[in-house]
Amino acid sequence: MLNFLDIASKNVNFMAEGYEYIRKNPEIAYCEIKTDEYMKKAFASLGYIVKSAEDITGFTAEFDTGKEGPTIGVLAELDCVVNPRHVECDKITGAVHACGHDFQCAGVLGVAKGLSEGVLGDISGKVRFLIVPAEEGIRMDKRRKMIESGVIRFPTGKQEFIRRGLLDGVDMAFMCHIRCEEEGVYVYSGENGLVRKSVVIEGKSAHAGANPEDGINALYAGNLALSAINALRETFRDEDHVRVHPVITKGGDAVNTIPNEVKIDSYVRGANSEVIKEVNQKVNRAIAGACLSVGANAKIFDMPGSMPVVNDEGVVDLVRECSRGVFGRDKVYERGFCSSSTDMGDVTMIMPAMHINIGGATGSLHGEDYRLTDYKRALTNSCALQLSVIYELLKEDGKRCKEIVKNSSPVFKTREEYEEFLQSLYFDKRIINYCDNGKIEIDL
Repeated sequence: MLNFLDIASKNVNFMAEGYEYIRKNPEIAYCEIKTDEYMKKAFASLGYIVKSAEDITGFTAEFDTGKEGPTIGVLAELDCVVNPRHVECDKITGAVHACGHDFQCAGVLGVAKGLSEGVLGDISGKVRFLIVPAEEGIRMDKRRKMIESGVIRFPTGKQEFIRRGLLDGVDMAFMCHIRCEEEGVYVYSGENGLVRKSVVIEGKSAHAGANPEDGINALYAGNLALSAINALRETFRDEDHVRVHPVITKGGDAVNTIPNEVKIDSYVRGANSEVIKEVNQKVNRAIAGACLSVGANAKIFDMPGSMPVVNDEGVVDLVRECSRGVFGRDKVYERGFCSSSTDMGDVTMIMPAMHINIGGATGSLHGEDYRLTDYKRALTNSCALQLSVIYELLKEDGKRCKEIVKNSSPVFKTREEYEEFLQSLYFDKRIINYCDNGKIEIDL
């Protein structure tokens, strides 16, 4: 019987070297130049043929057993978050790997090295590594420009990888993420998806003391919009796990001038795609109505964030089995639904897949106190679990993987169907109210 912890521990220094480099060179979405180059060189050094995603960061590399069988997708993420208060952040950009993506990449390097050394013995099929950019929802202004210029069509890395066909031919997939929990595996029934919103409310400036009656206060319209959104909350069903959390990013220019421009950003999260569309429509209606009440205008731009995570039960059962072998029977924790979001959800929309969560970090994910206290141990655990899952899926001519695929029922049957739904989430419209010569044009 294979001892996956022993196998993984032999490559822990190789993983640790990668972890240290990536941790010390944090880079945000679609700017992961150093990280991308490091990972490409590391895979090439193991004998892999690296295929770049071309005009964006990220790449694929494939291990082929030489025997006919299924193809497993193993994913890792290149980007980081921004937290200027974290002691390890880049002092200029605030970028920091308080997200665990440095850990993901390093763990996948251990898996790639183990496979290249033939540690799993008699398996069939292929393992495709997908090293993707832009999971975290930051710098959306840059992504909007990339969309407008035609570099990308969708904002997140996995969405773009799917659109570009980089997951074509993959039968099922998984990704291993670290949580701020004690050692073990944490099984979630699912996670929220989301739409990202950017709203500009247009008013009319005037002297706030001498003639405020000549102005239209965009800040008041913004406050009314937030109140209207709050008034919707009792219409959200508990089982839909809806989260709407707007922030005002610009409230005015000067205290003595009626604000003529206010900016609001928000997410609309939900447990399934139809709920997200329905609630987002309600939020847009609330914004339009608030602006109408004071005669302001609004520009609303929505873009797809990430789709809900629907972990495939067949994959979940297998991960439970493998986890007990690696961590022990009492180290598998059932955690119900998670209201956060990840674009690994997009992968679960089109094939049997799972977002695997393991413990090993401390503090708060994305927080200034986030730490990996014993990263070599955590890396060994992650690598061992992933190798175990791959082995169980691809042994006996890929029998287990074939069973999972046969019994799965993805939300979208084709990539084209998935892309069509994502495209339907875009909304870019100027809502014209009394501010423009008494006109009212609201079409939501």
